[in-house]
Amino acid sequence: MRLALLALAALVWIAVPVSARAEGKTVDTWDGTTIADKFAAGDGTQGNPFQIETAAQLAYFAKTVNEGEAYLHKYIVLTADIDLANKEWTPIGNYSNPFKGNFNGDNHTVTGMQISGELDRVGLFGECIKFNVNSAIKNITVKDSVICGINFVGAIVGYAEGINIENCRSIGNTINGKTDVGGICGKIGGYSVGKVSQCYNSSKVTGRVRVGGIAGMGGIAENCLNTGEIMIIDKAYQSACGGIFGIFDDTTASASITACVNLGKVSGGESFGGIVGRTDSESTGHISNCYYNMDAITGGFDAGTALTAGQLCGALPEGLDSTSWKEGSVDTSTAKATQGRFGTATGTYINLTKVADIKETKTASVPVYNYVTTNGDDWDIYTLITTAEEFVAIGQDTANCNENYVLKNNIDVSRVELRSIGDPGTPYIGKFSGDGHTISHVDMTKENDVYSSGLFAQIGYTQN
Repeated sequence: MRLALLALAALVWIAVPVSARAEGKTVDTWDGTTIADKFAAGDGTQGNPFQIETAAQLAYFAKTVNEGEAYLHKYIVLTADIDLANKEWTPIGNYSNPFKGNFNGDNHTVTGMQISGELDRVGLFGECIKFNVNSAIKNITVKDSVICGINFVGAIVGYAEGINIENCRSIGNTINGKTDVGGICGKIGGYSVGKVSQCYNSSKVTGRVRVGGIAGMGGIAENCLNTGEIMIIDKAYQSACGGIFGIFDDTTASASITACVNLGKVSGGESFGGIVGRTDSESTGHISNCYYNMDAITGGFDAGTALTAGQLCGALPEGLDSTSWKEGSVDTSTAKATQGRFGTATGTYINLTKVADIKETKTASVPVYNYVTTNGDDWDIYTLITTAEEFVAIGQDTANCNENYVLKNNIDVSRVELRSIGDPGTPYIGKFSGDGHTISHVDMTKENDVYSSGLFAQIGYTQN
């Protein structure tokens, strides 16, 4: 009797119309051939969008677009995670029949997407073109997929003209092509320049001509983050790769890259850079409040601000809004000494808030220093001072008064004009260690401070 009940329970489980269950989410798995004959529900209006809840319905959506249904004025929403099971996927939309509607992934994930062969316009979507202000691709993740093509290759969209791409993620994919290859989109542009915003790529992206962490070529990016490796292979003529865009099309009045961060390694090409490989105008005037990891990139096109891993694991840099970004941190409890008082600890990089919410974080080994004066440990991050000019700069900006510093070597300040660090209104409250070194030829006679004068006028903590 007991065996019979167990067998019945097993049959009941198998009968549930769900092919996989993970962390309470419904995941529908594709067999590679089945195509539905309609959507699950909806009439395509904004209030009642067409609903996709199975892989077969996603394949139906692709089939109808590729046969000429552009979904003008229509809205489509994904209501479940989809596993394409590494079966060959035909992108939604192509050069002849692009998608022109509004697709909302509703923060669901498509995994196991396999695209191979020598194709153009490759991704979950092949080509999307703006029809009206509501045309958009948003809130979708493509994960653990292999996406290969020739021109216009990306995890989310191969080629996007004028359409906005919002809150999309490419995680753990392998992306490879020739020209206009990106983690999110191969190319986003057009006469009405589309914008990519709140997007994240952690996938490795490789190509030959224009390759970028977010897009191979694009004109507007805002609040985007790349952590994946971006690389030009088999360098071609005028090849360029960058952490955000390979080539930044900054020739239109609306072109801009704002509040974007690249933490990934970028290499290869005739030109490469932490934010962009190059710009069409050869100017960087349309790039603002953008940052990249100087520990991962040496040289290259000078756009954006280079920061160390330690700085990128700290407070948000200027221009990154706390509503969109989450500050980094350093776990000093993990600190291990490497030489003398110097050591390393595990740091967590700054992140897009929505990416942090899905537990997708990146860590780094961050230099730290033990500021302890007696017993125990007082590990903290620091900036290394190597020249007289670097030391003088501390006192030239009150914003430095809560930063930590360590002298790397003896410095001679005879040729610089010193200004006391800290004042009664803004005392120095950071940590400073000479690490046993000497500051020589100090002359404070030109300092005109009625309160106090010295290397540190008002202090909270110094050492050695």
